[in-house]
Amino acid sequence: DLVGMSFSWEDGVAYYLPFVAPGGSPVLDTAMVLDALAPLFADPNVAKYGANLKFDVSMLEAKGIPVRGVTFDVMLASDVLTPDIRQHALAKLAER
Repeated sequence: DLVGMSFSWEDGVAYYLPFVAPGGSPVLDTAMVLDALAPLFADPNVAKYGANLKFDVSMLEAKGIPVRGVTFDVMLASDVLTPDIRQHALAKLAER
């Protein structure tokens, strides 16, 4: 299940929408947020950048939200550029 979503469309500014609190209680109504954001995810003219986008896209599409406009996945790029390194998670990429 989705626990939250992070967004940024401006350098140095980011937002997090929590669906589930650390204790497991709901914070935001997931269906309402996904309904509101569905047009953004489906718009191929809005570029989507991220880390591990294959997983993110599969989670959204499992909820019935099509995702178009995937432009760049930092984990995929890391794997292509440095195939000899086994750890391509975002935390490891930030360290490197």
